[in-house]
Amino acid sequence: MSKNVNAWIKMLYLGLTFGLSLTILKIILHTVNDPIWILFYQSTFSSILLLAFALFSKSNLSALRYNFGALALLAAFGVIVPNIALYVSAKHISVGSMSLLLALIPFFVYIIALFTKIEKLNALRVFGLALGFCAMFLLILPGRNLEIGIAKTWLMVGVLTPIFIASANVFLSSMRFRPIDPISIALGMNSLAAIVLAPIVFITSTSPFIFKSAGLSLSVLSLSVITSGGFIIFVNLIKKHGPVFASQVNYLVTISGVAWGFIIFSESHSSQFWFALGLILCGLFCVRPNGKKSMM
Repeated sequence: MSKNVNAWIKMLYLGLTFGLSLTILKIILHTVNDPIWILFYQSTFSSILLLAFALFSKSNLSALRYNFGALALLAAFGVIVPNIALYVSAKHISVGSMSLLLALIPFFVYIIALFTKIEKLNALRVFGLALGFCAMFLLILPGRNLEIGIAKTWLMVGVLTPIFIASANVFLSSMRFRPIDPISIALGMNSLAAIVLAPIVFITSTSPFIFKSAGLSLSVLSLSVITSGGFIIFVNLIKKHGPVFASQVNYLVTISGVAWGFIIFSESHSSQFWFALGLILCGLFCVRPNGKKSMM
């Protein structure tokens, strides 16, 4: 199998599974309406999986100790806050709308990178940024809603997710870590998130250790496998094919999320939604990275 075919298979896998993860989250929320409980177990299972992979690949786990402060910030901005915002809003919005919200991450990355002078102004990217913001306003501004009967408040809460993830991405790209590999970074982020969330879960949850069904256990584990395994594959794509190629996964995740929402939940959307989707896809093309040194 050629390297290009192998790369596209990985890309399609990421697009399909990351989009599917939003559907799995929606299914979990139908059983357990406790975002912190879900995130705690997702982070815990992800940490176990990443630890196993780190030991198998002989990662330098001692590097975690020397990068504790940076990893703590990444756990807060890249795991805890954005996921709680997404999980809280996910109960009230469609899988398709969640996909559009996550597609806004590259736009916010570019804005933050401009303000921190990591990236320079570029006419095509600014145009793409404008398209992205038009799409976001279609999602949250008053008027005909994308989803009948859904409060705009939940979509606005959901917008916090791409903002915080973008902040974490910029920090991750600009931070000078002591020698540490990407797997150890992911392990540190998820482990610290689980440690922070553990006392909250034990205090607020009536049954912190009890899974209501085998299906729920499998769903949370699947979510953990997709996120942790997907991170490893995504890093591999960046290393072997560069950020330009890897960034195209944003298109697939967005389309995949909308498709899974239709297949599993029979979601239907207004013309306003499809217009917003078109704007985001065009905007993603415009703001995509233009070289290996780009952070996006």
